[in-house]
Amino acid sequence: MQTVVGGIVKAFQFDYKRGDSIVDGTFWFHLGDNNDIVPHDATFIILESSQEETCYNVVEKTSQLDHEAVLEVYFTAYCPKIGKWVLAYERFSSSLCEQIENHPDQVISFFEDAEMLQLSTFWRRTVRNLIRMLALARAQGVAIGALGHKESYVIVPSGEIKISGIGLYRSTGMVSHANDLYDLRNFFWSTPFFNASLSEEWIGFDLLLRSGLMSQPPT
Repeated sequence: MQTVVGGIVKAFQFDYKRGDSIVDGTFWFHLGDNNDIVPHDATFIILESSQEETCYNVVEKTSQLDHEAVLEVYFTAYCPKIGKWVLAYERFSSSLCEQIENHPDQVISFFEDAEMLQLSTFWRRTVRNLIRMLALARAQGVAIGALGHKESYVIVPSGEIKISGIGLYRSTGMVSHANDLYDLRNFFWSTPFFNASLSEEWIGFDLLLRSGLMSQPPT
């Protein structure tokens, strides 16, 4: 049993086919003294039977970052019917890069003008949210370690972009706040959709990401 959003998870369900790694489903939880059993939508990440420690690491680290740019993780559990561990996240629609690749016309333009000088309002807000998330992670002593993985940038039903997979990925090197800054910067520079190098405004964000102030440890 796992405590989540004020209740105790009683059951969860999703349709699974061999090889699935991400599926939508539902879980039901009991609201404390109330006898109601409440359903809740979720997106389940399917992991191997050997990844119990990883799953609990994801829950622990994600729960330390209460921020609108972080995809909430509700609980983790072992599913004996498929012999896998699962992570139950707040429902998301797709990864950002899948949407860019398959439906680029449905992704808000990075620039608001034909000259590509200024970021659109949506992306200006999104980048600022991601920077604020990094500042919170640094203050909380949490290294995210997911920003170098394109599948970590997901789109929720409201259209906002959030980060999943905090604490999920193993690294051969040391995961650090400086690495997180580099990974976020590299995501925008290396994804052709953004053409970040053409924006004077983005260069300002880039200077902030690469500044000594952003990479200093919290005091």
